[in-house]
Amino acid sequence: MKTKILVTTFLLISKLLLAQEAAKEIKNDIGFNTNFILNGIFNSSSSNPFVFMYKHQLAERKALRLGMSFNVNLNSISGNPTNYYSQDFYSINPSVGKEWQSQLSKRWIWYYGTDIRASLSGNSFSNYGNNQQVSEQQQKYYGLSFAPFLGIRFVISEKLYVATEANISIGYNNQKTINKSFNNGVQFSSQENSSNGFSANTASAYGIFLFYRF
Repeated sequence: MKTKILVTTFLLISKLLLAQEAAKEIKNDIGFNTNFILNGIFNSSSSNPFVFMYKHQLAERKALRLGMSFNVNLNSISGNPTNYYSQDFYSINPSVGKEWQSQLSKRWIWYYGTDIRASLSGNSFSNYGNNQQVSEQQQKYYGLSFAPFLGIRFVISEKLYVATEANISIGYNNQKTINKSFNNGVQFSSQENSSNGFSANTASAYGIFLFYRF
């Protein structure tokens, strides 16, 4: 009798735990752009930023998006041992937005929404002749943009999917440029320029994303 009670109790607890697990909602997605890895293997170009994206499901077909794109390339040197140039570059682009999803089939879901993105980047270019610095250009860029997007995702499993998207970016930016000249390695002039402007362009969202849901 005692054994039957223990077995029955165990079965009831197991059934309850399984029911709770089945009822648990998946509300979070975390992903990154895979072409950063693929291009890094097959191409040494510095134009491949790493993009991280987090999504939190606010409702059945609505999600909050938080993204971060960054790219760093320091001490890139080209030329020969006596006449060459070096370049340092960095770019950081945080974003926040909302997306809405629509089921096309069991495996395919399309989505759309809008991100607000900030941009911060810097570029330093130095030119050398006969092992002495000849010139240097420093650029800093700040921007804020409004970016509607449209994307599609393919469901691999309950917790794994791939996605890609395209966007239209409309924004304001400020760019500051400093040009320096050197003689025998000693700076003798410096010129600074600043400009403001608006931009509009279309772009893909850095290729294919891989997402994990939890």
